[in-house]
Amino acid sequence: QDQAARRQFQAIIREADEGLVQEQRKLAEERRRKRDQEDSARDVWEHCAKRSIKLGPCLFQGGGTSHGIPGPDEDSSNEGQMDADSWSWPVVFVYPEHRQSDLIQCFGEDDMVAPYLAQMLPEPGEGERPPWDRRGDYVCSNVEVYAQVSKGNAFVALREFQDAW
Repeated sequence: QDQAARRQFQAIIREADEGLVQEQRKLAEERRRKRDQEDSARDVWEHCAKRSIKLGPCLFQGGGTSHGIPGPDEDSSNEGQMDADSWSWPVVFVYPEHRQSDLIQCFGEDDMVAPYLAQMLPEPGEGERPPWDRRGDYVCSNVEVYAQVSKGNAFVALREFQDAW
């Protein structure tokens, strides 16, 4: 009986050791993931600081906005990406009247808005308009683009912003 009890006790010890090793691996993986996220966030802040870009709170949290318009999914494919010395950001164009949006995964910080708009909202005869724009109101030359340029909810029309510079 002593030998059977000893084997049973050793089996329990082995199982506990295996569980401890698995838990230590999980904790190490969580620490590594957190460190990677912190490094990535630090890279973003440093890049933005070099270019005098101010970052504000994310408008899209929990997969949507207060207006019920779907926001981008919260996965790693929607994070900014560094390529050489330039940053690309996910950019969302929102058409609240139609409860529609367009997501550009990698919008380069030096890219101009007009070529994207010309592709998404072509002029009559230059391409197919979005299926939700039945009246043809949304064309590149007839939309105003607003951008968040400071912390908070202050938005300005890009034309006004460009004129100020």
